[in-house]
Amino acid sequence: MGLKSEIELKNKIKQLERRIIDLAWPDKSDSIYGSVEDLVFADSKLNEKLDGLLRERKFCLNKLFRGTDLEYDRLEMVNNTLRENTIRLDSMVSDLYKSLNNLNLNWLGNLCVEGEMTLPTFDVEYDILPDDMYYGSDFNTIINIECAYCIAENSNRIHDIVHAELREDVDFKASGLDMEIDDWKEGIFYYMDKQRYIKWCYALHHLEDHLFFPIADIIHLKEFALSVKSEAEHIAKVK
Repeated sequence: MGLKSEIELKNKIKQLERRIIDLAWPDKSDSIYGSVEDLVFADSKLNEKLDGLLRERKFCLNKLFRGTDLEYDRLEMVNNTLRENTIRLDSMVSDLYKSLNNLNLNWLGNLCVEGEMTLPTFDVEYDILPDDMYYGSDFNTIINIECAYCIAENSNRIHDIVHAELREDVDFKASGLDMEIDDWKEGIFYYMDKQRYIKWCYALHHLEDHLFFPIADIIHLKEFALSVKSEAEHIAKVK
């Protein structure tokens, strides 16, 4: 990329971020989440506008992404965390399902156990990374807006697992989990393999491809939430 193109991209990113912040967080005395939630539920046109601005910023930042050793190290850390917790989530759901199913309770009925991994909560203070000055982005504010927007839109789920029937001694291949943790090489991650081979997991792909997070944002993320819930249905018949 030439110097002129690089400068133009950086200026474009700054312009987009000013518009995003002015739209999503006009009153700085409010919490970011409260402000974004009000926008999402109050005005569908402004909601669509914010969606478009976030996606345009993602495109620009991914185009500007340099992929330094430090950035790849950080990205690999995030990827490994997502892979490990995808496996952990599957185990949590499976263990709870088996425990409940083994109780043999007459009222249990149709049992379903669901687990999900979601984005961090809003208003998080993100660390400043060594390469941040290069991009000139207000990562802390924008990432909080992105997370708040996904939560308000109910699209903050990165990965989910549902057990609706008992699975005995299931390996990753039988459950389909091997595909989700092993090598999800699509989109930008296909081209990133030129520098370093990493087995990208589905959750990382989902963050970048299905949501609004460019790689430069993803490497700032430092926590994810895991939750498991069960639901049983019982039909009570009139005798």
